[in-house]
Amino acid sequence: MPAVRFPTQGFATEEGTILAWLKALGASVALNEIGEDDGVTRNANIVRAGIDGAEVLTSGDRNIEASSSSAIDAIIVMTSMSVAASSGSFSVSVSLGVAAAENDIATDVEALIEDSPNVDAANLSLSATDDSTIDAVTLAISVGISASSNAAVGVNGALVYNKNTIANHTRAVIEGSTVDATGTLDTVAVSNAEIDATGVSIAMSVAASGGISVGVSLSGAVVTNTIDNVITAGLYGGSNVSA
Repeated sequence: MPAVRFPTQGFATEEGTILAWLKALGASVALNEIGEDDGVTRNANIVRAGIDGAEVLTSGDRNIEASSSSAIDAIIVMTSMSVAASSGSFSVSVSLGVAAAENDIATDVEALIEDSPNVDAANLSLSATDDSTIDAVTLAISVGISASSNAAVGVNGALVYNKNTIANHTRAVIEGSTVDATGTLDTVAVSNAEIDATGVSIAMSVAASGGISVGVSLSGAVVTNTIDNVITAGLYGGSNVSA
């Protein structure tokens, strides 16, 4: 389980002067990939079982099975804290925490008979199963404290961005082949892909003074989940099949 944490914190005190100022900025970024598919170029992780360009003769049953359980478990946490205190006129505290994560799975799961001139069996089955999962938690926390005898300002922000994509191809296919099954013939392709994602942003501002106090907190979280799978089962490419 990849985990990323970059805490940022700062403290400033100033006495007998006009201004105490402190800013704390922090960011955490995580990128996790199993295979790659950007919509233009595909460089997938491949899980394949099958018969390719071969002649297979058997009087028994033949089962061709391919399965994948690709998984990404990701936790990213960002904490940012600032404290500014002054006995003079003015104190300012600014704190910003940003956490961003992108998790991608692109896997080809294939159970195939292709370009084979003669495959004989009693009962023949092709099964391809995809059980890919993404579990992602992204958290950003920002805390700011400002104190002054006259005026205090605290400004804090926490932002979260979490993008998760599964783009798998699952195939159970007979293609360009001659197959004779004296019993049953089954081609089954199944995808159980799942994404579980949580994004949390927390911003807290505390401003205290004997005069004017202003505290501003901003937080936002964006989480996008996309499953764009292709699932194929059957006979293709001019295959000659008897069952």
